[in-house]
Amino acid sequence: MSRRLNPCFPRHVTCSIGALVCLAVAVLLACPPRLGAADSMSCVGVSLPMKQQAFGVDLLLNGMGIRSVTVFNIRVWVGGLYLERRTKNAAEILSRKRSKILVMTALRGAEREQVIETLRSSMKSQSAAVRKMVRASMPDLERQLPATRKGDRLMFVYGQGRLELRHMGKVLGSWDDPGLAEGLFTAWLGDTPVDSDLKAGLLGGECD
Repeated sequence: MSRRLNPCFPRHVTCSIGALVCLAVAVLLACPPRLGAADSMSCVGVSLPMKQQAFGVDLLLNGMGIRSVTVFNIRVWVGGLYLERRTKNAAEILSRKRSKILVMTALRGAEREQVIETLRSSMKSQSAAVRKMVRASMPDLERQLPATRKGDRLMFVYGQGRLELRHMGKVLGSWDDPGLAEGLFTAWLGDTPVDSDLKAGLLGGECD
């Protein structure tokens, strides 16, 4: 007795009951894996790929979170954090030895001065030690920040002691300053983050 395998087997494939090898081959031929949504993660309409590279190192999307501003909690950015291996341990992420990327997608347009002020506000709640880390390179970083439109992406890419700022894939600046990177990522992921909801999302929590 034979049985046609349905619904996704091709019509020319028939297998006797119990013919597991035939079954496996037919599944691979007719129903190859569909990656689709597994290749990306989404938050409030912003979708990011599950993988990125930082200076040749493969990274995985750890989580996504929302950056809000003012007492009215106006949503301005969706952040995505990429790491060599997924973790909720902020101290491990902040290590200067760890490659990482923070991708910030604009939910609304902003003038260059507004983008600069958003970055500055990230540092205001930090300790004197953290602010000292970024002091030497922060003015130059601010000079490279662009105005943004809705959907634009800023990327802070760190690896091998170097931090790059990218806008829509274009490198705007590069700093051989591990302290700058540590200070910025501490503002986002440290003990006194600029936005606790952003931190929670980046560490793999809910993005809402």
